[in-house]
Amino acid sequence: TPFFGKIEIIFGQRVFGVMPTPHHTPATMDATRPLFWALLPTAPLGFLLMRQPWLYQRLWPIAQYAIGASEAAVRIDIRQRHRYQLDWLPERVVFSVDDHVVHTSPYSPAARLGLVIWIDNQFAIATPQGRFGWGLVEAAEAQWMDLFAVSVTSLRPTHSH
Repeated sequence: TPFFGKIEIIFGQRVFGVMPTPHHTPATMDATRPLFWALLPTAPLGFLLMRQPWLYQRLWPIAQYAIGASEAAVRIDIRQRHRYQLDWLPERVVFSVDDHVVHTSPYSPAARLGLVIWIDNQFAIATPQGRFGWGLVEAAEAQWMDLFAVSVTSLRPTHSH
């Protein structure tokens, strides 16, 4: 059974050793959807076709729907204190920063929720055009974060006797 509820994360005064990035990308994806599995054999051809901008504009929305992918660039300075909130609802997922909605996904993944909080100097790239990459970005100083609070609230009623 998937988790539906609210997760709130408040970082402390600062996150150190993190290079300022132009944006963060809240996103959803659900590779358990039957349509994803139906289209999976066509992925290599899709990667090649989507290298053409006019085909990308037509094919990428189909692929996004198939995998339940939704994302948005959010421009914030993660080196400052922020309150992040994720509302995982049966019909959508809402991402907020400091009580402002920054992205609403119309797709609610059916799998169980996993929460990972980390900072590191690794990156991964996977584009619809089939460009894949990964690597490390040099960090000038030690990295650490001050995690002030984490709250998880379920939408499912609790049964007490």
